[in-house]
Amino acid sequence: MNLGQLIQISKSYQADPLARYVMEKAGQRGGMSPPQRRLHATDSRKRAFIAANKIGKSYFGSAEAWFHLLSRHPFRQVPEPGSTGWVLCSDLRTGWEVISQVMRELQPPGVLHEACKWVPGIGYMYRGTKQIMLASGSSMVGKGCEQSLLALESARVQWAWIDEPPKEGHFHGLRARLTMDVSTPGCGALFITATPVGRPCEWLRRILEGSVEDNIDPEPGWYVEHVELSLENAPHRKQEDIDAQIMECSPWEYNQRIMAQWDGLTKGRWVSGFSEANMFDDEQIPTNVESVGIGWDHGELPGKSVCYLVAWDGFAVWVLDEYCNEERSTPATEARGVADMCKRWGVALTDIQEAVGDSNSAGKLGIGFTINDLLMREFAKIAGGSRPPFNIAVPYKRRGSIDSRVRLLSIACVDGRFRVHNGCTKLVSSLRHWRGGNDDLKDAFDAVSYIAEIYISPGAENKSEFMIWA
Repeated sequence: MNLGQLIQISKSYQADPLARYVMEKAGQRGGMSPPQRRLHATDSRKRAFIAANKIGKSYFGSAEAWFHLLSRHPFRQVPEPGSTGWVLCSDLRTGWEVISQVMRELQPPGVLHEACKWVPGIGYMYRGTKQIMLASGSSMVGKGCEQSLLALESARVQWAWIDEPPKEGHFHGLRARLTMDVSTPGCGALFITATPVGRPCEWLRRILEGSVEDNIDPEPGWYVEHVELSLENAPHRKQEDIDAQIMECSPWEYNQRIMAQWDGLTKGRWVSGFSEANMFDDEQIPTNVESVGIGWDHGELPGKSVCYLVAWDGFAVWVLDEYCNEERSTPATEARGVADMCKRWGVALTDIQEAVGDSNSAGKLGIGFTINDLLMREFAKIAGGSRPPFNIAVPYKRRGSIDSRVRLLSIACVDGRFRVHNGCTKLVSSLRHWRGGNDDLKDAFDAVSYIAEIYISPGAENKSEFMIWA
């Protein structure tokens, strides 16, 4: 082979993004990521790529569609030229355009039928229909969940791609169209790419993974992979881009959009009234504040000491900020951390009117003293006086007190009387997922509920009913 032939081969390779996707190493040049490769390489007829946003799941789906359209696959046998595949998206009008854009990014040169055109703002079109038609006779037809189920009747297709969670009826309607002779390798292939947000997905979860609670086994034959957002799983991106996406993600959808989990909320969570409507940002901070308080759950180990700064406007408790010890701490370091938190909000220590902290003993730090005692000493030092700028009370902790605070906060959430700043990530996670166990999620709940009940409890005007002054 002479130099001219080598140059021609190189040019052809560079002009074929699908070839680069198959041949290049994972990274910026466009090669398969590790999870994409695993999904392509598995020999399972039914595959589900449940992934975080912007991780390459649509790229996987598009590449898999091209492999079937071209009748050549790097890891498995696929139908002969002339096969028909369907892609089912949530909304054909917008979904087809998005799918077409990704398909076009991977389109090999010279494979389209002469009547198949790319139409800006619409996507691929073939003789007035939304489909990709190849010169070989293979085609991929777009279908949408907004269409009647009749649109999924009659035809028999050899392979199918479902992009994003579908309606249950459309899912089963599409499956009925797949070739039933699965003994022929490649026939009847079904692959799903989805981030489980925006549509009820419990029925799909039961099909793919079963349900332990309801004693339901998963449907046999599925290969399912959950791919969370990370540089390893998305090597085509940069770490700073990934960090920015994580920072911008709503805490309410973090589990789904970043961690690729089914649920944004844990079933059976105790504070069931809490929702995204209870969250606020910097543009919604209260302006008519009647009182400022702090609630504290003590702990020496990293992540176990949690404190919340709250504001009361006469109607609702606004949780403004959270402090959490990132390493082993002392009363002195924690007092400084909470003082800094207050300072960020323009709150002086002398402005704090209510403070509640758990009744932990100081142990070796001060025999005969509580953690609250030592903290008040440290706050006095910070304020430059001999007396603390505020007293820290002990919460009411008799039998049933935790259940009472759970009900109180849940009702307050429903009534709009409990608001949480979206920067309080530890608290948001607790309210979304804590199921009543004595675990790490309980710390944030305890801290905020100690101070919240001072303001929103029906008997709050008689504070002695709810606390004991230290």
